[in-house]
This record gives sequence, structure tokens and C-alpha cells, in this order.
Amino acid sequence: MDNQARLQGIFGPNSDWLKASMTFEENIASLAIHKEEFMSRAAFAYAVYTRHSEKYIGCVYIDPPQSSDFDCDVYLWIGAEDITLDNLLYQTITQWLKTAWPFSKLAFPGRNVAFNAEQKTIN
Repeated sequence: MDNQARLQGIFGPNSDWLKASMTFEENIASLAIHKEEFMSRAAFAYAVYTRHSEKYIGCVYIDPPQSSDFDCDVYLWIGAEDITLDNLLYQTITQWLKTAWPFSKLAFPGRNVAFNAEQKTIN
């Protein structure tokens, strides 16, 4: 919640995540949904930690694509105090998904494609 204002809209301008009024119980329910999606291989959410797992610094979400032009939609965030690592995380996740996963066409809504169902590439 320390990064709530900065993260609002990370999933698009119409998303209400991460709402300021989110309760602990709502957070637990959200984590349960992520676990179910992960177990069914429908979507994947990963916590991001520093190199030696000393500190939780962000998240990566790999979701089904909104457009058939892409293999997946990827959202990621880094906490404000570690924001200098944002580009490194973006580059690392891009490389990981292209080499360790069966993905070559990655959509990062709000980064390399616009936030919409058609996901037009951002120049």
C-alpha cells in the first residue's frame, strides 16, 4: 500500500487496482485468485525480490493476451524506493519470457502497447 497512488491504473485507466481502500481480507482474496490462476496455468503472478531474497520490491503478472497479435500481456511494477530497477526488471522479464517461455510477441500494456483491447503498438 506504500505505492498505492503510483500503482493505481497499472492494469489500465479503467482498473480499480490498487484501490486505496483495499482491506487485508481483499488482498488475501486477490492472492487466492492468483494462486488459482497459477495452478490452472491460466495466468502467472510472481513476487520480485532483491538478488538474495532480502527484500520484496515488486511484482510481475503474465496474463492471457487481450489481442491475438500477442502471446501474453505482461504487467510489472517496482516499489518507489527501488524505481531505479524498473528498466532492469523490464529488460530481464522480456529476455526471460522470450528464452524460457514459448513467447515471442510480448505485450506490456502501457509500455510497448496502448491500454486497450486492440493493443496498438506505442512508437
